[in-house]
Amino acid sequence: MNETGFIRPQITVILSQPRARQVFVSKAKGGGGSYEIKPGWRVSDVLAVSQGLGQLPATLVDATLTRRGEHKQIVLNLPEILRDANGKSNITVQDGDTIRIIPRTMQISFAGKIAHSGVVDIPIGSSIVEALALAGGVDTTKAALTRASLKRATGEIIPLNLYDVLIKGQPEPKIKLQEGDLILVPEAQERVTVQGAVGRSGYYDIEDGKVL
Repeated sequence: MNETGFIRPQITVILSQPRARQVFVSKAKGGGGSYEIKPGWRVSDVLAVSQGLGQLPATLVDATLTRRGEHKQIVLNLPEILRDANGKSNITVQDGDTIRIIPRTMQISFAGKIAHSGVVDIPIGSSIVEALALAGGVDTTKAALTRASLKRATGEIIPLNLYDVLIKGQPEPKIKLQEGDLILVPEAQERVTVQGAVGRSGYYDIEDGKVL
């Protein structure tokens, strides 16, 4: 007899529900979390349920996988994984795996006479002209290109003469964009009044940079 008062008790344990198998997704700019996986799932399945890449193409994202209890990171070839779901690069995930998503982009803000104002993900290393193109471009007929500016997150303001670059075709300034930069292209406000013996009198906008 033992402490419970039973002699040689027989205990039957019934597994009502197996423990969920989970992987973890970590994103450099927030988000992510844990996701339940099914047997046979691969990296592409986890990326699909976690929306790990967001709107970014695989060519602008780095990713690694770490097994539970291990320190070695497995570099994931995302373009190959998404191109061939049955390929060797699309490895099977295991319970406790951690997938880290590291975008090779930075967030730049745009304001003024730009097609898409707001925050835009720009590939790291992009020039100012490349960044403007990714933001939809500038309305050169209504923008004050000579009075554009770049404002750093630190508060520093750098004047930009985009007229020389976009209209005259001169080399753009060698300015390295940084995370959190704001590119402002204000609206041209100059107008001229035409009166007298002319075909059509009235107010006319003066295109920035043009000499009458």
